[in-house]
Amino acid sequence: MESISDEGSSQIAKALTNLQRLSKLAISFDDCYNINDTTIHQISRAIHSKSNLKELEIAFGNTLITDDGLITFSESIRLLTELSSMLINFAETRISDEGAFRIAETISNLQKLLSLQVSVRDCPIAD
Repeated sequence: MESISDEGSSQIAKALTNLQRLSKLAISFDDCYNINDTTIHQISRAIHSKSNLKELEIAFGNTLITDDGLITFSESIRLLTELSSMLINFAETRISDEGAFRIAETISNLQKLLSLQVSVRDCPIAD
């Protein structure tokens, strides 16, 4: 069986764009080996205008996500000022200190955040 690719994730991102009243989003691409920064760029564009979003669970564990994708994601969630709960998983991806610094900076500015879970374990050195 083939894993989801950017084409499939693009369709998910398009569907999210239409959900203007969305208050909770849980989406996982864990272990989808074809998923890379293109996917996280698409998902980030889809969620950046979700001003009602209060809970976000997003998982990109064991994918090809890099700092570039994480930085785009950070810029998008910076606009989600109503977030009170967030779980993000970037375990076993290709992020480095640069991506970690950007997501940490963004998280520290989410003033309504009450619950936070972050996983960034086992990140190999990026090429």
